[in-house]
Amino acid sequence: MKYIATPQNPYGIIVGSGSSIRVADWIYSFGAEDALRHKIYLTRLPVADAMVGDFSNLQWWNGPDATWLKQAEIVDRPPLPIVNHGQTEFTVHYESRLKSYLLTQFMAFPHSCIAVRGARKLIGPWSQLQAVFRPEESDITRSDTMVYAAKAHPELTANGLAVTYCTNTFHLATVRKDESLYYPRFVRFVFQNHADDEAK
Repeated sequence: MKYIATPQNPYGIIVGSGSSIRVADWIYSFGAEDALRHKIYLTRLPVADAMVGDFSNLQWWNGPDATWLKQAEIVDRPPLPIVNHGQTEFTVHYESRLKSYLLTQFMAFPHSCIAVRGARKLIGPWSQLQAVFRPEESDITRSDTMVYAAKAHPELTANGLAVTYCTNTFHLATVRKDESLYYPRFVRFVFQNHADDEAK
């Protein structure tokens, strides 16, 4: 294991808490702010720099007016988010069946539906969240149960899209005793023929 020095930011944004994806000569990383609303931000780094562990040229998306800026160049305000209501853990991948990027997340915490939103470009605009699946754990009456970390897995072979999510509890002692908790759950999303429509 090799530890790499990465630039810290004063915005409370966890760079890479979502996905990282390579497009052409860039590595794009999605990260959420460490706050209740979890706005989502986008950074990019040249592939050549990433290969040698050099993050000094990390750039932030700052909207269509300012486009990409290095952190030192952002002086008058924080960077602009690409999504206003996200989650800490999520995934973004290119879904060829929709000809669009797909962002997979929970709608809220600790009990909600898994939802998706789409965009033709990583910088957006991203569509509104569309609820796709409500885990049975979201309907459990026990208030200490939570579901989180919905993630798509296009690398897995499935008749559709494999998606996982986590189940847990707010009490560590319960996790130790309850074997039904803290294991990944798998669901499968099956696509209808929307390839020529806007991703939803």
